[in-house]
Amino acid sequence: VEVAELGENDQYGWDHDSGLRVAGRIVLNMWRTIRAEVKLQSYSFENCVASILKIRVPHVKRPALHGLFKRHETRWRCLSHYVLCNRLCLHMIEQLDFIRRTSELARTFGIDFFSVISRGSQYRVESMMVRLAHSQNYIALSPNNEQVARQPAMEALPLVMEPVSGMYEDPVCVLDFQSLYPSMIIAYNLCFSTCIGRPKHLFGEDGEDGEDGEDGGGPPAAAAAAAAARPDSTAEAAAKRNQTKKNTRLGCRESFSLDSSLAANNIDPVDPNDLIVTPNGIGFVPPSHRRGVLPRLLHEILQTRIMIKSAMRNAPADAKSLCRSLNAKQFALKLIANVTYGYTAAGFSGRMPMAELADAIVQSGRETLEDTIRFIKTHPDWREFADVIYGDTDSIFVRLKGRTLEEAHRIGQDIAKAVTARNPDPVLLKLEKVYHPCFLLSKKRYVGAMYERPDQARFQFDAKGIETVRRDSCPAVSKIVEQSLRILFTSADISAVKAYVERQWKRIISGRVSVMDFIFAKEVRLGTYAGETSNASSIPPAALVATKAMAKDPRREPRFGERVSYVVVHGEPGARLIDMVVEPETLVESGGTLRLHAAYYITKQINPALERFMRLIGVDVQIWYSRIPKAMRLLPHKRPLSSLGVTSTTATNPKSTIDQFYLSRHCICCDALTRVNEPLCCACQADRQLVALALPLRLNRIERQRVHLGRICGACGGVGGRGEVVCESLDCAVYFERRKVEGELMRVVSTLSVVDE
Repeated sequence: VEVAELGENDQYGWDHDSGLRVAGRIVLNMWRTIRAEVKLQSYSFENCVASILKIRVPHVKRPALHGLFKRHETRWRCLSHYVLCNRLCLHMIEQLDFIRRTSELARTFGIDFFSVISRGSQYRVESMMVRLAHSQNYIALSPNNEQVARQPAMEALPLVMEPVSGMYEDPVCVLDFQSLYPSMIIAYNLCFSTCIGRPKHLFGEDGEDGEDGEDGGGPPAAAAAAAAARPDSTAEAAAKRNQTKKNTRLGCRESFSLDSSLAANNIDPVDPNDLIVTPNGIGFVPPSHRRGVLPRLLHEILQTRIMIKSAMRNAPADAKSLCRSLNAKQFALKLIANVTYGYTAAGFSGRMPMAELADAIVQSGRETLEDTIRFIKTHPDWREFADVIYGDTDSIFVRLKGRTLEEAHRIGQDIAKAVTARNPDPVLLKLEKVYHPCFLLSKKRYVGAMYERPDQARFQFDAKGIETVRRDSCPAVSKIVEQSLRILFTSADISAVKAYVERQWKRIISGRVSVMDFIFAKEVRLGTYAGETSNASSIPPAALVATKAMAKDPRREPRFGERVSYVVVHGEPGARLIDMVVEPETLVESGGTLRLHAAYYITKQINPALERFMRLIGVDVQIWYSRIPKAMRLLPHKRPLSSLGVTSTTATNPKSTIDQFYLSRHCICCDALTRVNEPLCCACQADRQLVALALPLRLNRIERQRVHLGRICGACGGVGGRGEVVCESLDCAVYFERRKVEGELMRVVSTLSVVDE
């Protein structure tokens, strides 16, 4: 009843919390906690334990546990299973260091433990900012929804260049600005308390009598942020920076008098030559006149983080507990520094958004990045061979034509030092890595052989935004694409890539693959799909599989955002994709009446992912695929059981799939062609002694494999009280291998009975 009321009254709690409330206790939902901590294809208990603790535990279904609990001699096995699950949950929390890290976050942000888990980043920023503002005699504003809605819309966008798509065999240096937005705030004193609006409005350039036009953002809007503030009399006088260099980069301004405007806002007069004007036309007073709250906050955060990381390096080797605590603190400071800009730009649900300040931060960062690109292109030492091929918010990709890997690292360091010297402190450009070679596909989608040091012997495979790091496809796509790219990066031989891809295609067509690599896992949010109740075919495949499972057992309703697994199997001719998706258990238990849809996985999943890279070097993957033989018969262990006189436990219609109409006509002993409905060819029928020797040997081999796999399952506790294997974990490759061997054993036994007759 409590959970049901929670779902009706608190939708956020129903979607994100544990669903339980205990007075005086913090109840953690381990599934949602681990889901936020690590990225996995499946968040089943067994897969989480295997990924975090590196051990395998059995997955025992509820009916099997019920059977163990009913028998007095095996009841202890059921109880020990649940005790093991609870112990592993505690071990996973310890391995992730969740309690310690969350506690350090709470101490650093100044909020309670549960607020770190349940509240967003604005709550954290505001907690630290308000405490610092109070110590500096400032009062934070609290605008209502109507005042926030009257603010001008934000117009600035970060620089995200359209890359020159292709494969680059020359070294590509990836240069990254360290904490770009916090550095902009500190370097140019960007804050609520230092903003004075648009200086050009004082001359009436955008409206009569110096008032704002429709675009807004003038002195009334900007002065509201400074109206409640007093001049900071305790701020230390900072040395004046080179304002001429800053003015050239941050925009031009004319001489004017601000005395009356500043005096109205209780701000001491400032020399117009010292005024900081950002590229979007917003003026800020210099730090020597008034140091803002945000710059002071971020400066202390970054300096403290540097001190903590230095303490971690100098800590004793046996002080693991201290290092974990320090690492949690520096991680908390890193988080708060990176989300401070988002606090100023949260115009929809923010507590104190300010469009002028947010645009000033973004435009300053964009102008810094554009100035860096112009500097690299026009520098006399690099303009002959350096070419900027991509830029994204705070990083740039520089191609160095005809240079070696060692020269690329040296030139990248020189570029980073020169650009850092051009910008005010603490703006810092660092050489992050060098790709040699790499692929650039589109915005935020690239992959390359990464070298972080010039003396690095072997490259590291580094990818972003492509199938190898995404979870919206099956593992087979990720593995084939990554291995193909590794072969190409290592050997630069397209024929080697072609040979590898063709081998994988033939394995998929012939069925010599593991079902585990072809399982899709998609998030399901039942109740949010259009036409969910009226038209089942309009919902995603994962939601349809979950709906069918709920129809059989209402207790199998997936949690909000849970990843539901499914596979695509062969169906009737002309069947839709939505009609060919089933649970992995259905495929495994079909007894051969269902098989993976090889053509779908190859043509709709693997080939499109490969084509995105191969087309950039002039290779058509579809031509490769069209030239391999497609008429691949079913293997002996993939024949439907109904062809051998065995009835499947899941198939009610003996001719429900295309496999039932086109059975294999190969001999079960020597693999030669046979006549219709005859398991043996003419030669084997004539030589009965060969058949009597070959089939028992095959039976013996399969039985030994089954015993070996049973011992593996018994090692992790997957064997029941009577010696049978009760584990049915879809996240373990041994499970699929064991079920395949069991199916082969059943077919060989059936074949022996047919031959005996």
